[in-house]
Amino acid sequence: MSNTTILIVENDPVILKTTRNALKQDGYRVLEANTLTESRSLMERETPNLIILDILLPDGNGLNYCAELRNKSGVPILLLSEFNTKRDIVAGLYAGGDYYLPKPYDMEFLLAQVEAILRRERLNTHKNAFLCIGALELDTISRRAYLNGQDLMLKPKEFIMLEVLVRQKGDPLNAQELYERVWGLNAVDDVRTIWVHISAIRRKLGDPEETGSPWLLTRKNKGYYLALEEM
Repeated sequence: MSNTTILIVENDPVILKTTRNALKQDGYRVLEANTLTESRSLMERETPNLIILDILLPDGNGLNYCAELRNKSGVPILLLSEFNTKRDIVAGLYAGGDYYLPKPYDMEFLLAQVEAILRRERLNTHKNAFLCIGALELDTISRRAYLNGQDLMLKPKEFIMLEVLVRQKGDPLNAQELYERVWGLNAVDDVRTIWVHISAIRRKLGDPEETGSPWLLTRKNKGYYLALEEM
């Protein structure tokens, strides 16, 4: 659990200290911010697994900040507020919050809520870690590709390129687009690098009719794509 980071955005020093100490005692790494400004600064450097966000803060409305965060990240957000009417809770959830806990709250309940949130996130992460097409399966966490259960032993850039193509779901990418997705740079007409990697991936996938792998195809003037049938 020591690798799990929680950011608390709370300006009440007593609540902040109590919550921080309880979370640390449970083994979490805790970041803390008293204002939205401090939170924004932390979020530029850190990627927490959960944000515990108070709605009333000295430099802004936590609901607006929640919506701002949701436009950038899928991190789960647990909202805290002294307002606990149905209308308040609905507003918090519509703003992008995942959970809503009225103040004052029982610390044991908060810790249980935190554990439940993180458990669901772990399950979702595991469930979404695998991409499949035909007999090909990609484990995006370990960055390994398996064909009929056999590791294809892809090189790092080969795996990224194959993952990009799988996520495209049959929509072609030209060499320029593919290069930018894989290397994060402009291709500068470096078509040969793309061709070399595409050839290596095709070789490792083998004959689709024999292995059940997808076809790695080229559509004229469109680019590269994957399909379960040869076009």
